[in-house]
Amino acid sequence: MRKKYEVRCSSHRPADWDRYCDNDWLKKDVLLFDETWEEGFTYHFHPEFACYTFKRRMNLFTFGKFKLHVPITMVALPVSIDGEGYFGDLEALIHHLKEEGGLHLILNIRTSEKIPQGIPYGRTLDTCIFDNNYEDFETYVSALRSPYRRRLRQALRRLGTVRIEKIHNKTFDDQLYALYKAVLNRSKYPLETLPIEFFKTSKDDIHVFYHDQKPVAFVMVKVEKDRLYFLFGGMNYGKRDALDLYYNMLIYILRLGIKQKSKTIYFGQTAESSKERLGCRREKRYMCIFTGNKIINKSLIKLMSLFEYKPDARIYHVFSEKNKDTFT
Repeated sequence: MRKKYEVRCSSHRPADWDRYCDNDWLKKDVLLFDETWEEGFTYHFHPEFACYTFKRRMNLFTFGKFKLHVPITMVALPVSIDGEGYFGDLEALIHHLKEEGGLHLILNIRTSEKIPQGIPYGRTLDTCIFDNNYEDFETYVSALRSPYRRRLRQALRRLGTVRIEKIHNKTFDDQLYALYKAVLNRSKYPLETLPIEFFKTSKDDIHVFYHDQKPVAFVMVKVEKDRLYFLFGGMNYGKRDALDLYYNMLIYILRLGIKQKSKTIYFGQTAESSKERLGCRREKRYMCIFTGNKIINKSLIKLMSLFEYKPDARIYHVFSEKNKDTFT
């Protein structure tokens, strides 16, 4: 029988949270939840695990053809980042949440082996990762097969006279925030809306694309030792096709990572095909959805094929044969 522990639950982050936190995404200064988010979080602190949860109504068939909006308690980062929203023993966490009652969803679990038997689980969005082995951007371009190299150069030509500049975060204004909202409003899989204060107070880097002296796009990245993470972006959809904006945003992130000698560039979830055409590989992520009721859980297991993400099966052979071993 599992030993009972007291679980500390609070609407405020425990003072000793960061000291025990084994997940960098959940630390106080990373996503600035307490300072900038209006969403109500509940922090769960336990000797075997810790997480925070938030409640929302969401379509149970987000990755399917049907619509059924139900109240769910989420264990996830409330933004489109592929990190986990918990740390510690997943089985102990699930045991605790089942006792709380209601429907729970845990996103972006890195391996299905962590998920206890009898808990309904399936695939969620894959994440895209670029393994960088290049001294400079031109060496990378030379390694591409001709169709992918041609596509990349075509995108760069369309960018034309666009100027890209790293800004001071405190100058992030309503124009840039509107670009972020434009992307969010078109997203198939949105979670929560970041407040403008998040961008103004974040310590991560924001690079803005200017066309005719006006901002048309931005990317926000986190640089951490030998890793670079694409966090968020914004875009003027009226300029998207003429400037090939989205592809150029991805190319710019790639150039940044290569220039800064990042060994790994994390491009995140969604738009997998565009990222794979630049040489990213996919990495699986899993989700589990459950209640404290065994009968309901058995039903969810049977229905999981209707809930889970079904990735595109296409494979892109991006690099020329002589460079193939570098990326396997």
